[in-house]
Amino acid sequence: PVLAAPTAGVPEVVAHGTTGLLVAHDDATGYARELQALFANPARAEALATAALAQARTRTFDAMYSQLRTVYA
Repeated sequence: PVLAAPTAGVPEVVAHGTTGLLVAHDDATGYARELQALFANPARAEALATAALAQARTRTFDAMYSQLRTVYA
């Protein structure tokens, strides 16, 4: 699963608690806590990873191009 800081465009592709986990960039304790929670709950880690992969598969070049064509058509 994704464990990242909510900076730049990351929150646009990582939904906290659904497709990954977001922790403030300067919160080392928060990162450690989230990692420990993932190791303690492999089913949750698997669910996050599965959701992230499903979302990533919708963000192919062809899909994005099709969406742009719809917007600008």
